Amino acid sequence: MNRGDELKPHIQSLRRYAIALVGNPSEADDLVQEALRRVLEHTRRNHDIHNVKSYLFKALRNVRLDQLKMARTRGVEVPVEDAAGALSTAAQQDTRLECRDLDRAMTTLTDDQRQVVLMICMEGLSYEEVADVVDVPVGTVRSRLHRGREALREYMNCGSDKAMATAPVTRLNKELNEATND
Repeated sequence: MNRGDELKPHIQSLRRYAIALVGNPSEADDLVQEALRRVLEHTRRNHDIHNVKSYLFKALRNVRLDQLKMARTRGVEVPVEDAAGALSTAAQQDTRLECRDLDRAMTTLTDDQRQVVLMICMEGLSYEEVADVVDVPVGTVRSRLHRGREALREYMNCGSDKAMATAPVTRLNKELNEATND
């Protein structure tokens, strides 16, 4: 007797069981087909099966468990059209370029201005705390901060290429002005 002939009488009960497991006749047919494929592949290697019906049900159950494991690791499938809006993000180049320009602009400041701008704007220190750290009057801190912010604004508004070309001259002029004002 052919192995396929032994399996035929059990296919209808296997299909009923599969439909009860998955609730969808199409998925149940796929489940039954995969279980039968596994059984036939296994029996080609000359393995004897004592109880064909229970062996088929066990194979079907194992196929279903494998599917559930794969589904758990794969996650939920969502059509691309439904998720397209959530998958796309705004371009980040502008932010990165602004950060790069700001970093370059910081190098055009005098050391005194850079220290004050960093301590106040980035670290959140008060004017009094900064005055104590750099050992100058609060008015000098305010002046350095104002001049530093203005230089940064000018650099960022002019565009980095133009500002980079004039940065050494601008920095030298600022240092000369500060030396006469401080």
